[in-house]
Amino acid sequence: MRTVVVVLLALAVQPAGALELSEAERLAIEADPTLQALAARGDARVLDAVADAQLPDPKLQLGAQSVPLPDFDIIDEPMTQLQLGIEQRVPARSLREARARRATADAEGLALEARARALKVRAEVRTAWVTTVRLQDLIELTEQRAALLQRYSEALDDGLQSGRVSQQTLLEGRSRAIRVQRELAGLRTRLAEQRARLGERVPGVVLPAPLSPASLPEIVATDLDDHPEVRAAAADLLGTEAEIAAAEAAFDPGWSWSVGVGRRVGDTPLGAPSDTLLNARLAIDLPLFTERRQSKRLEAARARHRAAATGPVQVRRALEARRAGARDAAGAFGELVTLYGEQVLPASQAAADAARDKYRNGSIPLEDVLAAELEVLDVEHERTEAQLDHDLARVELAYLGGR
Repeated sequence: MRTVVVVLLALAVQPAGALELSEAERLAIEADPTLQALAARGDARVLDAVADAQLPDPKLQLGAQSVPLPDFDIIDEPMTQLQLGIEQRVPARSLREARARRATADAEGLALEARARALKVRAEVRTAWVTTVRLQDLIELTEQRAALLQRYSEALDDGLQSGRVSQQTLLEGRSRAIRVQRELAGLRTRLAEQRARLGERVPGVVLPAPLSPASLPEIVATDLDDHPEVRAAAADLLGTEAEIAAAEAAFDPGWSWSVGVGRRVGDTPLGAPSDTLLNARLAIDLPLFTERRQSKRLEAARARHRAAATGPVQVRRALEARRAGARDAAGAFGELVTLYGEQVLPASQAAADAARDKYRNGSIPLEDVLAAELEVLDVEHERTEAQLDHDLARVELAYLGGR
């Protein structure tokens, strides 16, 4: 108990910023109710496979034979017997094995479905995480833009008083400031939504504020045939194959046996040396008329197998389309981020530096300097938006790569 208390205290004093993306992914997978349900259902089907392979329970037989009618006077009838026995039904081994195979196939399918679900949960956590990180950056830049626009509006107002700036330019500056405030409110709302999604995935964990940037898996070439979604769709084939085996096993005859004893209770035995008699019976199924029952069920099982075979094809085509789109997006936004970082942003910063030098020399008014500085922040904002789109495309590619 003392050890448990120490561990809990250690967790309580753990800094909130210690949570990283990899840990959040692990916690989300462990806490996902759907995954927990899939695991429980898989365990149940494994147990079903054991039970389905067993013989049915025997039956206790109680009966009477040669009871006289209509008076039911068994004492005066020497042929009347009271019987006690046991019967055991023995279905064909192939049928029992097919039932167990179906349960095993279901368990394997649920395991594949769980893998696909875990990959989806990981992708959702990554999406919320990288979106939150970029929104934090966008909010910081937008707050800087809002503060700078306030100064810009004041400078325009002074310019209007001195006749350097028109009324229209002043109104445009104020409208821009209002739009940035509205944009800031929208960004804060989006940030709250993304943090709420993360909180839903990792219940009971205090999310650090702000979240720290995280590295994403490298983009690698992958074979979609091994993707958990495709394999989960193919799991239905295992079940339909087991159904075919069960339908084929229905052609194999089952059998049953029974054994028991009978006791004659009449006063005058019919010359037998003993009143206690042994009864035994063996019955064998005769699947002679199979055309409209067993054969039809076999055809139906094969039809379901053909239908199940289309599932992986459809899923793979959808994933191929998503992969093509994600690759295009990753390439386009990656180039855009590079363009902003290597050309657009340095040019904007150089223009702002030149404007500040001119202002110090008295060549231009303050509002021109502020406009140049606003342009730098606008470019930073656009580059961060492109980085977010690039990150989301990489998350999608990681998911499609099964990572």
